[in-house]
Amino acid sequence: MTSVVIKKPRAEKDLRAHYTYIGDRNPDAAERFLDAAEDAFVRLSRFPLMGRLWDSPSPRLAGIRFWTIPKFKNYRIFYRPIENGIEVLHVLHAARDIRRLLESEEPEE
Repeated sequence: MTSVVIKKPRAEKDLRAHYTYIGDRNPDAAERFLDAAEDAFVRLSRFPLMGRLWDSPSPRLAGIRFWTIPKFKNYRIFYRPIENGIEVLHVLHAARDIRRLLESEEPEE
């Protein structure tokens, strides 16, 4: 059975922002970043419980998990397991105030 990766618009926006930031300094590294992120999405879609559960008092964030992108240890994938795969909600740099960002944003349609 084929696993599914659904990237929410915020995740796509995050990926573009990281690609641009990294690419301004090192275009080859930006390409490696995107490749590593895509590889991680595929791996997580096959094994969605591999990531750690995100601890949050918000019911809206129940079931959210996160995983560090291999070779880009400061970048975290925030996702929700779905039937046959994952829904990628965000890809965030670890230096951000991730808790505040996730808990304060409006739900995405």
